[in-house]
Amino acid sequence: MRLTEDNAKQTLADADALQVRLLQEAPAVVGASVELEEHLAAAWLRKIEALGALGRHADALAESDAFTRYFDEGGATPQTTWPWLIQAACRKVEALAWQGELMTALAAAEAVQARFEHTEALAVREWVAFAALEEIRIRTAMGGIFARVDMVRRAQQLVEQFGADAWQATRVLVGRIRLHQGRMLAELDYDEEALKAYTALCNDFAGTADPDLQEVAAESLHERSRLFEALGRDEDARADQQALIGQYLHSTHPGIRYMLALAQLGTLERAQMAADASGDDAEDLASWIAACDALIANHADSHDASVVKLVNVALRFKARALHRLSRVTDEADRYRAEEVADAQWTRYRDHPDARVQAVLIDSMLERFEARNNPRQALDGAERLLQHLRRAGSTQAVSPQLIRTLLLKSWALCAQGRPEQALEALPSAAELSGTIDPALRELRLRVQIQRGHLLRQMTRPDEALQALEAGLPDDCAGSEDAGSDGSLHWLVARAMNLRIDILADATPPSHDGTPLGQSPLEPSEQAYAQAVHALDQRFHADADGAIRAMVAEALYHLAVHQRERSHTDEAIASYDLLLSRFAADTETAIEPCVASAYLNKAYLLLDGLDRPDAALPVYDALMARFANATSTRLRDSLAKGAASRLTCLTRLQGRGVAVNYGEQYEDLTLAQHDAIIETLDHADALRDEDKYREAIAQYDQVLAQHVESLHPELRRLCLKALVSKAFCFACLNQREASLATNHEAIVRYGE
Repeated sequence: MRLTEDNAKQTLADADALQVRLLQEAPAVVGASVELEEHLAAAWLRKIEALGALGRHADALAESDAFTRYFDEGGATPQTTWPWLIQAACRKVEALAWQGELMTALAAAEAVQARFEHTEALAVREWVAFAALEEIRIRTAMGGIFARVDMVRRAQQLVEQFGADAWQATRVLVGRIRLHQGRMLAELDYDEEALKAYTALCNDFAGTADPDLQEVAAESLHERSRLFEALGRDEDARADQQALIGQYLHSTHPGIRYMLALAQLGTLERAQMAADASGDDAEDLASWIAACDALIANHADSHDASVVKLVNVALRFKARALHRLSRVTDEADRYRAEEVADAQWTRYRDHPDARVQAVLIDSMLERFEARNNPRQALDGAERLLQHLRRAGSTQAVSPQLIRTLLLKSWALCAQGRPEQALEALPSAAELSGTIDPALRELRLRVQIQRGHLLRQMTRPDEALQALEAGLPDDCAGSEDAGSDGSLHWLVARAMNLRIDILADATPPSHDGTPLGQSPLEPSEQAYAQAVHALDQRFHADADGAIRAMVAEALYHLAVHQRERSHTDEAIASYDLLLSRFAADTETAIEPCVASAYLNKAYLLLDGLDRPDAALPVYDALMARFANATSTRLRDSLAKGAASRLTCLTRLQGRGVAVNYGEQYEDLTLAQHDAIIETLDHADALRDEDKYREAIAQYDQVLAQHVESLHPELRRLCLKALVSKAFCFACLNQREASLATNHEAIVRYGE
């Protein structure tokens, strides 16, 4: 019987009881009957195996040593006991490796092979092959690329050495050695060789009736599917998954059942990706739910904790898919999602396996987090904390405990209870020193939440200290820091929150202070340095949302500097933003870029009276977003076009020859001055109540230029029409005034 976590406890109890009784009958091997030795060795070895299956590796190691002391008589050891001794020695190698004592484990594996390498007994050769496979695994774990290359060769030697043994257990081991060889080839990017290795295994064991060899074939099919997927050969990957499911759907072998569950999980994940890609098309969501149901139905009665874990993953995905389906079809699907979650909790909340509990708690957390209801979230968090306390899971910091405390803190904060929300968080001391990636990520999430709360409570120094304590030690100086996607995003969030806290500490804007004459305060320098740190770290990030965060930080810094009369610094910040993101097509970044163009040009034009410098900025805005279709960008273009005309007019008024565009007729400075002079004369007549004479002057301008498409002439003609309508009104010629205003609207109201 193959041991699993489910049956290992009973096996351990039975074996231990038999071992104790037999040792009482024969405290030493000398004088023990052959039959007693056989029964004792079998019980003892089963006990060692059960301890390993339960993860009690230190106990397994101690029992292996005790077994060797009992049975090993040195040179006088009879060959009949060799299969027992080598098996115990191999279990010792396993236990040492599981405890991370790789060098000691390697030495033990080499010693096993050296002692028994020349034996011809098939029952012993099985375990020589086992020790050699463990050596390959240990050397691969300890070394890099070159170690894998060497171990690929070593695996081939073992296949040739043991491949012809007419011993079923050794045949299975040789299959596992070949399987591991295929994995190493894939890790070395020898993809075609790896595919050939997996295919050969599938073919060699395709018709076998041995369940253990079938397991090797199923695992080979699974590994080939994963490699196909990594290579982008999705159809081949899907075909292998379906083949695995079709061939082994009714197998009862524990290892094959696990491979089957993994294949069905792959099908489930593909269905999820299809739903994501389609934007939650109802048919794709239904296919996703059906894939979840298939896994659940095939494995709901499993007692293998590894498979039960995958069943819980499928239940979590099913609830998620139903929630998403409720948004596009029937609200009743939301209640179905709640029923799935309730049933999952009821069935598995008392499951003893930690991995199953972890997925279950994740499912419940996802459920409560998705509700976005502070009261329900708080109730859910308290319920989970009570469950974790009952299970004894609150003594050590775990990902599930931290997420639960974060949920509780969020709910309390949303209810306006920041002090209690702060108290709910685990302390920085509890989270320090962890190297687990999941815990590092959660530690940063906790410190970000702590920073938000302390900022809300106007305790900025403590908020900054919290953020510094949460950031990974290598995030500031390493380009590769935060390479994990979630941690990467959180580092950016933490740095952005630091910016907000430092911005809070800066002085208010200086209304009326002449531009360029306000000194930079130390708090403003610290704020700018924080923005530049974020920019330096993330401006070229692959994640568009993170780049948008950087662009917005630079934009707000420039606005801050402009409002406080730090002209040079503001222009430098706009320039930095534009140099980084002017060509970026990320939807969230483009409005920020357009606003940066507008604000910089406005500052140059109206703030510094430098229309010559402002004009190229307006031109860049018009060129960059000429084909924009969004309302926000078209609005920026309209503002830019109007301000550009003002810029051109101001330049022309200073004697600069300007070009309004090749599509418009030339307007010389002399012509422009003549029109302005006529309009000024008309305005003077109007102000003297000489309305008819004023109308004649306005008509003179309109007669010459009212049909022009030139932007400046259109502006002047609009001015003439509005003034002419005013004059008609003053003459009590209401119909003429209305008609003139109507003409102005028709011509220029676009």
